Amino acid sequence: MSAFQPQQPIVRAVVSEVLPGFGLAFAVDAEHREWTITKATPGDGLEGLGVGSPVQLQLVRHEYQVLVSEYRRTD
Repeated sequence: MSAFQPQQPIVRAVVSEVLPGFGLAFAVDAEHREWTITKATPGDGLEGLGVGSPVQLQLVRHEYQVLVSEYRRTD
């Protein structure tokens, strides 16, 4: 995985659900915002995530949305 870009915001979150059959995982941050990680999102791989796993999410603004551009586990 590449290094996070310092100019992009980073959020700490906890995985709340993993749906490997759909290639999706969801994480919730301290402000109760839910973030989506897809199998296409650069990161450690969905197979390494489980409910309760701590993650760092790098965010990127895309028009009127904020999306997860990369993620990593933070055990």
